[in-house]
Amino acid sequence: MKLFVIAVTLLLLLSGMHLVVGGEVIDGEENVSEGIKEDEIRNSQEIYDWHDLDAIRDDLHGEYVLMNDLDEDIAGYEELVDREKGWNPIGEHDDEEDLEFTGTFDGNGHEIKDLYINRPDEDHIGLFGLSDRSAEIVDMDVFDADVNGNMGVGSIVGHNHGTIMDSYGEGQVSGTMQAGGLVGWNEGSLLRSSASTDVSGGDSIGGLAGVVIREGDVSNCYATGDVNGEHYYVGGLVGRFESGNISDSYALGDVDGLDFVGGFVGYSGGIVRNTYATGQASGDGRLGYVGGLVGLNNGEVRESMTSRRPVIGEESGEQVGRVTQASIDAMQDVRLYTKETWDDYDDLRTPWDFVGDPYDDEGDEDLWNIDEDENIKEGCPFFVWDYEYTLTIDHIIGEGTIGVDGEEVIEIPFEKGYWEGEEVDLFADPAEGWYFVDWEGIDESEAEITLTMDEDKEIEAVFEKEVEEEYELTINVEGEGSTDPTEGNHTYGEGDEVTVTATPEEDWYFDEWTGDVPEGEEEEGQITITMDQDRNITVYFEEEDPDDDDGILGSTSLTLITSLTLIFGMIVSLVIYTVYKKKKQ
Repeated sequence: MKLFVIAVTLLLLLSGMHLVVGGEVIDGEENVSEGIKEDEIRNSQEIYDWHDLDAIRDDLHGEYVLMNDLDEDIAGYEELVDREKGWNPIGEHDDEEDLEFTGTFDGNGHEIKDLYINRPDEDHIGLFGLSDRSAEIVDMDVFDADVNGNMGVGSIVGHNHGTIMDSYGEGQVSGTMQAGGLVGWNEGSLLRSSASTDVSGGDSIGGLAGVVIREGDVSNCYATGDVNGEHYYVGGLVGRFESGNISDSYALGDVDGLDFVGGFVGYSGGIVRNTYATGQASGDGRLGYVGGLVGLNNGEVRESMTSRRPVIGEESGEQVGRVTQASIDAMQDVRLYTKETWDDYDDLRTPWDFVGDPYDDEGDEDLWNIDEDENIKEGCPFFVWDYEYTLTIDHIIGEGTIGVDGEEVIEIPFEKGYWEGEEVDLFADPAEGWYFVDWEGIDESEAEITLTMDEDKEIEAVFEKEVEEEYELTINVEGEGSTDPTEGNHTYGEGDEVTVTATPEEDWYFDEWTGDVPEGEEEEGQITITMDQDRNITVYFEEEDPDDDDGILGSTSLTLITSLTLIFGMIVSLVIYTVYKKKKQ
């Protein structure tokens, strides 16, 4: 009874503890831990299709990762990118509710293609419509964009307050006002990003951003598309730059507008530093504020160049250092950007940061580079981060060694970065007994090749074992007996040693080898042959003679004679014994 009471008491006690602990967990899930649970969901929200992308609007504060490319063939495109209006931008302005995107989006090396938006009467148009200051969009590449809106129009974000970094837009963008290849209206940061987008519209139209305002920051960016504005503030990189900083950036496209037109910036009220532009800038306005670099400068321009005249259409601001028009030949020379005093160009106060530290350029990040062969940007400066391709050698199949630029590769896999257009010499050296077949991953079959790095390349060197010369050994048997290897044809590699053993049947004996028998290799009933040619050999067995044993008598006759001799001896002995005994009696 006591044991029963103790058992029941322990059971109740354990149950009570379970209820207490369990109750706290449940309460935590419903109350205290709700925020933690939401954070876990945010940290693991992966985007696989357009439905997943659309679901971001249900949690604008989340963290998202793109797991594969999205295009018109991926689930959800037909339902969510309709033919009339196209995609509905994520994040919008609402006076009564906070609907801006405030989370993070990581493109993760993947692309969004076939982005179509046609909302000419709506503002804040792009993949994302409106982003908050806390928002971060990184590694986001948008291809084949066709985006049309009213005010604040871009391929990635219509109106940006946050940070956009390492991102790219390609296609076409149009808007009534504030249209850009990447962003329409920017009050945040644009870093290491670019656009190859043709942009058109009315006012404040730019190759990268339509408007940069309120301490907006643009750094390490460029635009290559053509820009067309019907009215004012049209620029190759930014249409209207009210305040903030634009540094270490460039524009290559042609720019056309009415007034306040610049190859780099249409209107500038901020600081422009270490920039260049090469596109044609043209305007038809009566004010004539058109410049190869800036249309109207009310801010500060430092160390910036253009290949077009005039450098600045109209100015009430300030120029510092080398702000000049230069020939294309000069713009292809690193001295223009790093040598403080060079030819007739103005003194350079702060040299640009180039690879190799030419002329003591004062930088240590190696931000810029220049291609003397003019394969990249026609020989004008480009960004290190933008034109580095990776050569990867994953495996060596078979046996052999490979070399890169004359040096044998010791560790596989091998990885190394190269500039676009840079040439790499490769060689493949097979091991003894092997030969080189080809390079997998590239269309090359020569052992020594030169690669031009125009994309990331992953390759493998393939070697195969040489086929040995083969010879045939034919074994013939005459008489009763067998061989090892057996009678017949056998194939061996060059240099193989083959031992053939002859075994006679009962009442037979080995006689000799004949045929292609090497001299000095023969032993009684056994022979060793080195295969250096086709060989045909014959073994002979002879039957034993019943009437002869080594030239005297056969074994049967000898046995019979021996037996008779023994019997005769026994009889003689018995007779002698009998006679002797009788005489003694």
